[in-house]
Amino acid sequence: MNKIKCKVEDCNFEASDLTVHIIRVHKMKINEYQNKYSSKIIDEKLIEKRVVSRKNKYTTKCEICSAIFSSEVALNHHFKMAIDIEHSHFIYNEFNKEEWIECKICRFRAPTLKYHIRLHNLKVEDYYSKYAEVNSKNNLLKLEELKKESRIKNFKFICEICSEHFKTEQSLHEHLINSNDLEHNHLLYNNSNSKDWIECKICGMRKKVILEHLKITHNLTSKQYLEQYDSSVFSENYYNNSFMKFVNEGAKNQQRHETRKSHRNISCPVCFEMFASQEGLDKHIILVDDKEHSSLIYDDLHPDDWIECKICGCRRARIDFHIKSKHGLSCQVYKKDYGDFLSINYLKKIKDNGCLNHESYKYEKEKNPFYNKQHSVETKKQISTTLLNKTDREKKMKILQELVEQFENQKQPIEDILNELKNI
Repeated sequence: MNKIKCKVEDCNFEASDLTVHIIRVHKMKINEYQNKYSSKIIDEKLIEKRVVSRKNKYTTKCEICSAIFSSEVALNHHFKMAIDIEHSHFIYNEFNKEEWIECKICRFRAPTLKYHIRLHNLKVEDYYSKYAEVNSKNNLLKLEELKKESRIKNFKFICEICSEHFKTEQSLHEHLINSNDLEHNHLLYNNSNSKDWIECKICGMRKKVILEHLKITHNLTSKQYLEQYDSSVFSENYYNNSFMKFVNEGAKNQQRHETRKSHRNISCPVCFEMFASQEGLDKHIILVDDKEHSSLIYDDLHPDDWIECKICGCRRARIDFHIKSKHGLSCQVYKKDYGDFLSINYLKKIKDNGCLNHESYKYEKEKNPFYNKQHSVETKKQISTTLLNKTDREKKMKILQELVEQFENQKQPIEDILNELKNI
């Protein structure tokens, strides 16, 4: 067999059958490939070989029409699907008389003639009234009656209105609920359960609650219905049990809300909002982002603990998040126009931790000279002070790495290193 080369650009694939390759690799349909490249997909010798192998498989032959099949199952299916007399007589013969019935018009044989009779444009009842024997075991009409009788035996619950049978009482109850006619409706809601329903004054339909019925059927609200007909939309039992329970629960919730409100005896000095505890008040003051509330926490007695926003006057230990969220400004723009955004004590805290300008956070893990290394507080202060007047970030990192290595080795005294840095 000869191999065929794929014609797609930059594809050197070769095979005697390219069908799977074209579909899976190039995501193309066979027709698209043939129209675009006008090339063969399967080798001719391979096609001939496949035809011969198929012929060798089909060895089972039909004795009536000489059709060839690959198995006995396929042959039996062929006999059952055939509609002519010869095939039906071959499979349904004298040895299996109890398994078939013969058509009185054309002598066609089958287990049931229910579908065959349609070919003669007859109904089942018409056929058996003319041709069927009364005492025949295979009488289809009799079988249908037996099935109906067995169904009636199993389905014991009967609707009094339409005589339909149901297997359970619940299914009968659902049938009455879903029916839209008044006969079924009044059978379900009658004088014995008069407190369970209310009747619509317009059409006579009975329901536990007719709110949805009024809206869908008559396009009326409960208020309009009450004004026109002076009638309730709830049944007596539903009103006493469900509706009043809902009303009482709402009243209880309102009472709980009022009791909680009465316990709120601590007032905010700025906005006069009431709170039940001092913790709630403190949380409220911290979360509210304005000048008056922030002044309660950061007062004039401790000016080093806070820095004030030059735009709105809000006070915080650091206002970098405040100027971004509330004013939409970056730290660089704010520092250029207004000045610092960190308080004195917060800046001191950063220096003590050895992360001035957050250098330790800008470089993650191995890139960070502080990562996985232990330094004393004194060492961190000394490293941070050397970076105060350095604006170039790369220079900062080089100096920082050199200092960390020197402090780790401790070969050179700290005072000599600081003197060298002053001369840089």
